[in-house]
Amino acid sequence: MITIHSLKDCYYCEKAKDFLDSLEMDYSVVDYDKDDEGYKEKVEELSKVTNKTKFPQIFIHGEYIGGYHELLTLYDF
Repeated sequence: MITIHSLKDCYYCEKAKDFLDSLEMDYSVVDYDKDDEGYKEKVEELSKVTNKTKFPQIFIHGEYIGGYHELLTLYDF
């Protein structure tokens, strides 16, 4: 299972979803919005796992693989 942690209006988040759609792969999305209450805390919790604060943050079978460019590399694009 693929999970994309995605920030609202994030160009590379949309590119990652479009790429997986083009491969007809199933994935789930965890949406983040800078205007939401608790946004900063949610990103801090996520960054404890990934050591990153930029988006997208992509997990495959619970393992963090990186962002959009790492996703493309994983699929040899």
